[in-house]
Amino acid sequence: MKQAYIDDVRLIAPRDPGYQAFLRRLRSERQQRHVQHVSPAGNSHQPVSASATVATVEHSDHAQNGVQTDGEITVNRSETRPSVPAENVASPQRIGKQVERVARFWLAQYMKLDQNTILTWRERTSETWSRHYAELDAVHRVDYDTVLVAEVKYTSEAAMRSGKGRQQLERAARLLQTTRSGRRVLQRLVYIGNGDLQLPGIIPVPPEDQETPFGVIWISASTLDALAARHDMPLPANWYEAPRSAVPSETEAIDFRTPAFYMCA
Repeated sequence: MKQAYIDDVRLIAPRDPGYQAFLRRLRSERQQRHVQHVSPAGNSHQPVSASATVATVEHSDHAQNGVQTDGEITVNRSETRPSVPAENVASPQRIGKQVERVARFWLAQYMKLDQNTILTWRERTSETWSRHYAELDAVHRVDYDTVLVAEVKYTSEAAMRSGKGRQQLERAARLLQTTRSGRRVLQRLVYIGNGDLQLPGIIPVPPEDQETPFGVIWISASTLDALAARHDMPLPANWYEAPRSAVPSETEAIDFRTPAFYMCA
């Protein structure tokens, strides 16, 4: 089995200079790929390596109380289509981002959300060290050695039944448990729904629970609608009936792409 040596695991803020420099490189690489993709036929272009994006996730800055601010990095999936004003786009991915923003605001009513939502670590395979980053949807420090991490998912029923997001939480917990402040990691899936789905091996927990090691927090559509209206965070009309994508985005698909076996260096 391939071994990965891990060290310097910590939580940082989205504004961290090293993380921001990484995001600028990521933007540059994606822009280059976009230019190459739309170049006229016959021009010779070498493909840009995607190795630098391994073990990264889609980024969105978070402000206090779980409110998301500008700064999202999304995969350009309209490279071969005419550009459309952002306000007219109602893709499942865009709706999901809006819903996640309100869901974080809802979570902040029950727990103090930490602004350090970026998990970073160094990883060595063979003789090469590399710095990795991964975004966590919500982080709450329960006490000096206990941390709660949450993954918000607005997705299809089939994806929820399969426990979408659980693998991300487990890998994040595995990394955090190598640190003093994360000896105990509580994992929470946050699903948008009425809570009437039977999820094998996952028990529902209230948002204020700070004891259960793993569980799912359900948020109903009506709850999010009311919260969004009250705090001027409007959601698209009939958003809950809109199609939900069960296919992860490009950056989510490569989230935590690290070997299953860790050794602390």
